[in-house]
Amino acid sequence: MDKLICDKYANALFELAKEQDKCKAVEEEVQSLLDIIALNPQFKKLLCHPDVDAVEKLKVIKSVMTNTDIDLEGFLSVVFQRGRGNIICGILESFVELSRQYRNVATAYIVSATPLSDEQLKRLVAVIEKKFSKTIEPQLKVDPSLIGGLKITVCGHMINSTIKSRLDELKGLLEESKTSQERRDAV
Repeated sequence: MDKLICDKYANALFELAKEQDKCKAVEEEVQSLLDIIALNPQFKKLLCHPDVDAVEKLKVIKSVMTNTDIDLEGFLSVVFQRGRGNIICGILESFVELSRQYRNVATAYIVSATPLSDEQLKRLVAVIEKKFSKTIEPQLKVDPSLIGGLKITVCGHMINSTIKSRLDELKGLLEESKTSQERRDAV
């Protein structure tokens, strides 16, 4: 039920931002607010608390964010006045998702065994953008346990070309082969 409510509010903010051609700007502000909330559990408690007045919640947001978009400010005011502070993060996350879809942007989570050079990353992003027909924003992580290769997750798809995954596959095949041989020997 909360997801439906979050989506309804997020859609209202999205339509307003789209109508005024400022999806990216509002998305950036919303993402900043989400980042602040994520870093400050007490801030989130305050925004979610039903006994804290809507006006006070808005004052706190204004104190931590400078130059808040007037429409975003008005939207947050409505959300808090209607007692929806408890789902504010869900609403904001849904908005970011809608805005990114509209702008045709996706995040590619790229895990490599060693750091990628700027040129390697640039070429990799170009290939992913061509494959998915989206603007790609890479999120990089280094995991030496992969030994070599890349693990890429984008738009719900995973591409795993790591040496570790190949070794795991080979190990599985060898174990399966050994088990099959043991069954034949038992007969």
